[in-house]
Amino acid sequence: MRTILYLLRKEFLQIFRNKFIGRAIFGVPIVQMLILVPAVTFEIKNIRMCVIDRDMSADSRALVNQLEGSTFFKIKYSTFSEEEANSLLHRNKCDLILQIPSGFGKNIGTGNPGKVLATLNAINATSAQLSWAYLNGVLRDHNMNILIENA
Repeated sequence: MRTILYLLRKEFLQIFRNKFIGRAIFGVPIVQMLILVPAVTFEIKNIRMCVIDRDMSADSRALVNQLEGSTFFKIKYSTFSEEEANSLLHRNKCDLILQIPSGFGKNIGTGNPGKVLATLNAINATSAQLSWAYLNGVLRDHNMNILIENA
């Protein structure tokens, strides 16, 4: 116990003897909190997206518009070819492929679930998980809008 008290006394004498050490003890953590904390965020913006819209209905366009209106997604490519979309994904030109099959709008109109297929670039697992979560959020909002319109 006496050894710890001697060490504490020595450290406090050193802090009061040198003014730079006292400033560094309080200044460095404050600078780290101000600069590093905003830099370490897991929010992803501008997820590059390719859309394969085989339905071309008002409902599919509403979904695409809702995705474009989101702050997270940027629709870079739109195609009808799955091979072309997969090529873009493999060449790292897009991060996510959303396929809207034909009959999507018809299914929604009859009360059946409208199915979509999402293919993610999962080389970066964290980015893929966040992109998936953002896509689920937009799809949930789209479903809520449909429920509100029909109610």
